Amino acid sequence: GMAHDQLTPVHVGGRVEIGGYLARLCSSLQHRKENVTIETDLAHAAMPHEKAVPLGLIVNELVTNAFKYAFPAGRAGKVRVGLVIEAGEGTLTVQDDGVGMGSPRVGSVGTKLIQVFVQQVGGTLEDIKPSAGVGFRVKFPLVR
Repeated sequence: GMAHDQLTPVHVGGRVEIGGYLARLCSSLQHRKENVTIETDLAHAAMPHEKAVPLGLIVNELVTNAFKYAFPAGRAGKVRVGLVIEAGEGTLTVQDDGVGMGSPRVGSVGTKLIQVFVQQVGGTLEDIKPSAGVGFRVKFPLVR
């Protein structure tokens, strides 16, 4: 619901300015975890509403998971959310500098949801192996 609420101010003519949308979403998530900072580096591009919503839901799920699992016992850290637009393709990156990820939980709904949202944007999902923490990259066509 929050992802849809965030769309209202930036939704113009069936298209969404994705950089502003994701920045507002990250800003609203920031208030959930005092000791973790969300850093954003987001390109600006207009895209269809039906592609912006799943991208926002991917960011919401990955940032929320980082808050829940990457920074236990009050540990401080950063979550980085980036969006690059090049040659008709978008690359969304979400990465934290937390404790890393253990084995996926059996029956984890979050992973399945992310995969569904990635399919909705016609994209691919890959793990990033940062020096610390966990990262994911979603590549998707701007037009499909």
